[in-house]
This record gives sequence, structure tokens and C-alpha cells, in this order.
Amino acid sequence: MRRFLALILTILTAVSLAVPLPVLAAEEPAADFDGYLVRLNETGEADSLTLLGTDSCSEVSEGLCLVEDLDTVQAMDQLGLVEYYEPNYRLELLDAGEYTPTQWNLLATNAQAAWEHTDAGGRFDARGDGVTVAIIDSGVWAEHTDFDQANILPYFDVAGTASGVDGWHGTFVAGVIAAQVGNGMGVDGVTPDVTILPICVTKNGNATVAHLVSAIDYAVEQGVDVINLSIGGNNAAQAMEEACRRALDAGIILVAAAGNYKAGQTQSSSIYMYPASFDGVVSVSACRQDGQQVVFDDSYSYFNDQVTVSAPGTDIQSLYPDGGVATREGTSFAAPMVTAMAAMAKQRCPDITPEAFMQLLCASATDLGEPGYDIYYGHGLVDIAAFLEALDESFPAAPEICYFAQYAANGQMLTVTQLPGGEADLETVEIVDGAVLGKLFRLDDTGAPLSEAQIITLDPSN
Repeated sequence: MRRFLALILTILTAVSLAVPLPVLAAEEPAADFDGYLVRLNETGEADSLTLLGTDSCSEVSEGLCLVEDLDTVQAMDQLGLVEYYEPNYRLELLDAGEYTPTQWNLLATNAQAAWEHTDAGGRFDARGDGVTVAIIDSGVWAEHTDFDQANILPYFDVAGTASGVDGWHGTFVAGVIAAQVGNGMGVDGVTPDVTILPICVTKNGNATVAHLVSAIDYAVEQGVDVINLSIGGNNAAQAMEEACRRALDAGIILVAAAGNYKAGQTQSSSIYMYPASFDGVVSVSACRQDGQQVVFDDSYSYFNDQVTVSAPGTDIQSLYPDGGVATREGTSFAAPMVTAMAAMAKQRCPDITPEAFMQLLCASATDLGEPGYDIYYGHGLVDIAAFLEALDESFPAAPEICYFAQYAANGQMLTVTQLPGGEADLETVEIVDGAVLGKLFRLDDTGAPLSEAQIITLDPSN
């Protein structure tokens, strides 16, 4: 069977079968595409090694193949190997233009609340520390001085670029999320302590559904917490939706750009961008500044009944791969504002589900436009300060238990004191005779350490 199958596939690269074959997907779709994505059934998966041995087939993910020509796809279907197939649609990065620099987006969404928010011990707990965000885009130029290079993971290149960076777009997105705050250079990011996993899916600006599926699956394998998708297309590819569902089922929050209209394109609420419009994905439309108000930017932003929330997307200032700063517009740059909020939620509550995050996000947004939900703003303009308040109420920080241990010069523990009021109670602790070193332990209510012990040198004369 395997040899016979391989022979048929080889013959069909030159000659089509005379017998009419059933069509499961459009043979000549209107959108641009590169080959076909084929989901193999159980029979097909058993023969996948033979299929992948041909020049026209390559593996995208488990059970999903990219096949170059329709004749081969139809032959596979005729042999009963295929669950479904569809065009491998091309995708686009969702930027719209370059404009005058400003960081009004941070003020409009109360981003400073994240930089100042602390837990009971006075530690920042909304800057994204310990949270990994995958940016599936054109790559990230990690050498920019406004990034914390220690927080940029090695890149994964799906598209086959020389350096993992294909233009400026991904770096710009990453800057909105993770640029350092208050360092006097570049811009201020919303969550400066977050860890970034750059995944490049474009080459010369081009990407396909197959690239995106591979990237999402890789992010899931790496155990990321949040995925930013400032990329998309107008076709609801089933393989793409399946990849998004795998990520959501793994507890990963997906945030995507709602989409941009091109110049002269007819605007309609019946036009959707994917993956933003898949169920479970947070779809973010774009707003602009109008005097002292924030309004929906109808010059380019998509609007439809899948929009979840809105965020500033026009006149957004961020980082460029040349080491400088530029200002652009697009739903591509509204989405990372919300991605940063997802990182805040994951820092506070690592087990928060995508559904719970979306509920908090929508409930804390500022209602704009028509009262209640509408197709332009979704549930409203995101408000980081209100979101953190909602997060505090829904996921209160676990009570912190502090102990202070004192040690002699030879390392012997002399005494341990519980501090009901936390670190502030240190001033009331009496230093015992012979103690030269103290250690402050912070534990949660289960006894697990919240951080490494803080070492304090003691003065025996006091």
C-alpha cells in the first residue's frame, strides 16, 4: 500500500486522474494562497511518513501536512486519507501607517497603575515578572537598548529568515509590551519585566496559515502564558482555528488584532479577521485621540460582533530595529496593550483561564459609544487601573507569612520569630545575644516560599 501510494503521488505531479474526484474545499479561492493544508485522518496518519517522503508534501504539525498541488491533494482524498483540506492562505501584518510621536496610549489606559502596583510585601506584581509572552510576528530585534536583553528568549524562525528578524513590525509590537520604564531612552512599555519569546513567521513580509499553525504549536510546546497575534487574514482556516483551540485548551491567553482596512477597501461589519474572530481569542479594535477624548478610529480599524475590547492603536510610539523609535498606527499595536494586561493577570494568578481573563477584561473596560456592547468598541476601552482593581477583588493575593531567623557566627540558628505584620515588624524584633546574621523568609499560606530568603547583617552592639 505504501509503495503503491507513493507511486500514485509521483505520477500525479505530471498527470491528473481521469476519474472525477470529490472537492472538499474551493479549488480556486479568491484569496492568495501557497499550496494546501491537509488534515490527515487515521488512515492518512499511518501513511504520513510515505506522504512526507514525496517532494510535494511537508509536515506542519502532527497530522497536518502542507501539499503544493491540488492534484496530489485530490489523490490523497480519493485514497481515503484526508479528513479535510483547505488553501494555505497568506496572512498579513496589521499595521497602517507612520505618524507623529506620542505615548498618549499609556495615559489613556492608566498604564502607570501597573508600574506602581505592589503586593503586601511591597514588591511590584503587575509588571509581568515570571510571565512569558510569545510574539508571533516578524521577529524581535533583541539588541535594542530599551529591551532587557535577559528577558528576550532565543528566537524561533518558522519562515526561514537569515536572522529571525524580518522587518520592524515584531520589534514595534514587543516595545509596546516590554520596553523598559523610566530609563531615559526609547519608550515606556506596559509590562517591562515580562519575558518575550520571539517567533518569526514572515519572510519578506509574507506569511501563511501553515507558518502560523507551526508557530502557535511551538509556543504551546514551550509553555508560554500569553500569545500576541498582530497578524491575520480574512479566511477562517480550520487548521488555524484548531491551533488556537489547542493553545486555549492549554490555558494560554490569545490576544489578536481585529484587523485593518486597506485604502479604498469597502468597510462592513460582516468582514472578519482571523485568528482574531475565532471564539476564545481576544479581538482588539483600535482607537485614536480626539482632543481630550478617545474615539474609535474608523479610518482603518475593523468593527464586527467579534470585537472584544478596544485599545489605543493610532499614533503609537514604540521601538525600531535600527535602535531608534518610530510612531505607527494599526490594530497591530492596540492588541499588545491587552497582551500586557494578560501578562499582569498571569503574574498575579498563573492558573487564570482565558475565559476568566476575558471576563475581567470586559467588566473593567470603560464603556464608549452606544451603551453596553457595540461592534466598534466591543465591551469598551481597556482601563488598566480598573482591571487591576478587578483582579485584586477576584484573585486576592495569598496571605503572606513572614519569619525572621537569627544566626550566630558559626551558622547556628539561635531563634525564629513570626512577623504577623510582615517585613514592617522587623523593627520590633529584639536581636538576641551572639546573632550576627538574620534571614527573612516569606511563605504563602501553604508554607511554600514566595521568594528567596532576604539576608540581613545584624549589629551585635545594638
